[in-house]
Amino acid sequence: MIQAKIKWYKEVLELDPGSKVFFPLARLLVKERDLIEAVSVLKAGLERHPEHFEARLLLLNCLERVEDFDQINTELGTLGEILKRYPNFWKIWAGLLAAEPGSQDAALAMTFLAAAFEE
Repeated sequence: MIQAKIKWYKEVLELDPGSKVFFPLARLLVKERDLIEAVSVLKAGLERHPEHFEARLLLLNCLERVEDFDQINTELGTLGEILKRYPNFWKIWAGLLAAEPGSQDAALAMTFLAAAFEE
């Protein structure tokens, strides 16, 4: 069944290379342990949809699993630049964590990141 879905997603991408189905296709490829193809699909999709944050996170995960450390550094740099632009994200997350029992250390870390990223 998964192979049929993979085939369908690939057919959709052939017809519409700009489709966002690259992401569910990549997730299925990861599930099938075809990490090299997942990386290829994610890179191609992110060229057309650079704003797809979750796809960037999945790419980073796949790159780590295939031990492509040069690409990890590149992708981590891209993600880091995005996350640094939003210090309030870290403040809000810190507030949520502070309310959870046992998460005070993580909340403090998020607060520190927010302060470090503020201009």
